[in-house]
Amino acid sequence: MRAGWRDHSTSSSRNGDHAGFGPWLAVPDGNGEPRLRLYFDEQSGLLLRILRYSESPLGLNPTRIDYADYRSVDGVQVPYRWTVARPGGQFTIQITEVKQNGPISQEKFARPSEAEHGNTDQSK
Repeated sequence: MRAGWRDHSTSSSRNGDHAGFGPWLAVPDGNGEPRLRLYFDEQSGLLLRILRYSESPLGLNPTRIDYADYRSVDGVQVPYRWTVARPGGQFTIQITEVKQNGPISQEKFARPSEAEHGNTDQSK
């Protein structure tokens, strides 16, 4: 376990109290309430869920991201489905294709022209 992280694998998280998400739970040490919880599959070690909290005027605002449909891409396990849930609703991101370290055209790094940038300043 990395410095600054607590292993909760011996706590109630091993008892299945998290609906199958995370028989192994890691929580970064911090002041007060934890702002991030990571749930891993006990067999594969793959990340299944992230539960993070951000400050809001009404208190801590939770965001849950569930990862599923892992597939091997160039020897790396990649989740092809992410489900993001927030207090206002949820949505799913479904990946259809992953290319790692693919070539990127140098044109993508060129500065945009004034016309492309949307500059309407006529004083120049």
